[in-house]
Amino acid sequence: MRVARSSLAAAVLVMALGQCDTVGQATDSAPEGAERRVDFPVHDDAGEQINLLRISNGLTPMRPNAALERAAAAHLRDMAANDFMDHEGSDGRGVRARGRAQGYRACWIGESLASGQRTPGEVVEAWEKSPKHKHIMLHRRAREYGLARGGSNLWVLVVAEPGCR
Repeated sequence: MRVARSSLAAAVLVMALGQCDTVGQATDSAPEGAERRVDFPVHDDAGEQINLLRISNGLTPMRPNAALERAAAAHLRDMAANDFMDHEGSDGRGVRARGRAQGYRACWIGESLASGQRTPGEVVEAWEKSPKHKHIMLHRRAREYGLARGGSNLWVLVVAEPGCR
């Protein structure tokens, strides 16, 4: 399902071993007419906060991964250029295919999207308050992540377990 970015603030997709399940969505909106650019990297602050949350829940911290960051950034650019917010790209590919296109082979992969949060702290807090987004950040199989943010406060987080072919 395709949704205009301005009408959807957060959506989550969990893909496990090739099976796709949409696990939730929320409804806040991004500011109309916001500038569209992609800022890199944002993983320092947000990644640190996500890892503190993981550690406080007895999980190992995740490592930033350049291929996952490229996959997140490519999807962010696609959504910004085509004015939509969805886990399926304009070319019909999902997060697993986007990761593969960047050379990443995932045993498990998940994706969180958000819109409207101005800082890494705000987006992590919003994801933490959403049970389905929190599940992505705290998934026991998540070992690596990539995060991208667009100038219109559009966020893409990809988390994965590497190693499968």
